[in-house]
Amino acid sequence: MALSRRLSGARPAGKLYDFISVTRDQKYCGVVTIKDLLEKTMEVEVSNARHLNPLSGLPGNLLIERNLEKCIASEGPYTVLYVDIDNFKAYNDVYGFGNGDRVIRFVAGLLEKAVEDGTFIGHVGGDDFVAVLHTYEAEDLCRTIIGRFDAGIRVFYSPEDLCRGYVLAKNRKGADENYQIMTLSVAGVSNRSRRFEDITALAEHASVIKRECKLKWESCYIID
Repeated sequence: MALSRRLSGARPAGKLYDFISVTRDQKYCGVVTIKDLLEKTMEVEVSNARHLNPLSGLPGNLLIERNLEKCIASEGPYTVLYVDIDNFKAYNDVYGFGNGDRVIRFVAGLLEKAVEDGTFIGHVGGDDFVAVLHTYEAEDLCRTIIGRFDAGIRVFYSPEDLCRGYVLAKNRKGADENYQIMTLSVAGVSNRSRRFEDITALAEHASVIKRECKLKWESCYIID
């Protein structure tokens, strides 16, 4: 939006109504004035901003759903990565929400740096993220994400907890329990061998894979 305002302000008022040609895939679609183009750009940016997660700055559930629906409707290859931080709640309980927010922003930034330009990344909420890849080749990316997470997550712990290898927190029954240093579970779902009717079916299948990941007690990925 700031870019649109700068472009508008830099152009002489008399030039705002100049026409430019619009093409798609090198085919002529029509014409639009500079003014209308800038106004529409600002409108889209404002609309998208409403649907960004305020903590991570990543697209939230509405934009995630739209991207997943496009994948399911398309004929091209895709792999959806569901990324979940293990033992995050225990960390939040011990270190506080402020430090928990720092971890969320760390993972969001890690994902943005790891993926290729144009790859959609969304923040479902809490400690859950989604990346939508238009390829079946996702294993190298998963290894990169996990490697960077395992290397970077240690700075969020005290030396004492790192030495022990766990934090002591209350479980859901109110009893003390040891929770190991946070790890990352990445569940990948693709249309290589099956088609999904809708995003609910895709998410349900991802949940099954995610449960398998969490049984390993270390950062891992499984792609189906």
